[in-house]
Amino acid sequence: MNKKIIVIFGALLVAVAIVVIGSVIFTVSSVEVRFRSENLVQAAAECEEEILSVCKGKSIIVFDEEELKLKAEKMLSYIEVVSVERVFPSKLIVYARERYEAYVIAYGNEYLFLDSTAKVLRKSNSRASSYTAGGEECVEVKVDYDDIESCTVGEYISFNDNSVKKILNNIINKSIKRINHNIKKEKSHIKTPTFYLFL
Repeated sequence: MNKKIIVIFGALLVAVAIVVIGSVIFTVSSVEVRFRSENLVQAAAECEEEILSVCKGKSIIVFDEEELKLKAEKMLSYIEVVSVERVFPSKLIVYARERYEAYVIAYGNEYLFLDSTAKVLRKSNSRASSYTAGGEECVEVKVDYDDIESCTVGEYISFNDNSVKKILNNIINKSIKRINHNIKKEKSHIKTPTFYLFL
């Protein structure tokens, strides 16, 4: 009987020792951010500090990647976290890509700049020219003030249910006009593309 108690007690001590050592050794102490473009070295350094502040000291084994992604993208609205790699014992490599402004919405006394997935990248008091990744000016989308439910920087914009169809039609019509304008400008015989919406 005493031997059984000693064996169980010994096993518990070993388990506790593993947990304690693991919680000290296998905690996040450094982050490296890698962008697809090598031109973003400075941006990567800034992102590393911000992301490290979110996950420093957390267990590298069981930390929540989704939580890291959400917090990082909310703090750094111009990045999209593609994946996270664990490098034992204590390093994370975050693979990211840059988000680009695609749409601008006049909202009260300010302007909302969104990427192509409707994530709010920034708010501004000025509608100064903003350009997409392709070098074209952002598409301005007309939206009534009451159509928007929430528009927090770093999060996806949300619209009232009744206004979504109207807003999508506005975006599609603007995009088709831009494409037609570019086709005429280039004097090309390319057909206007068809847009498919899956709602």
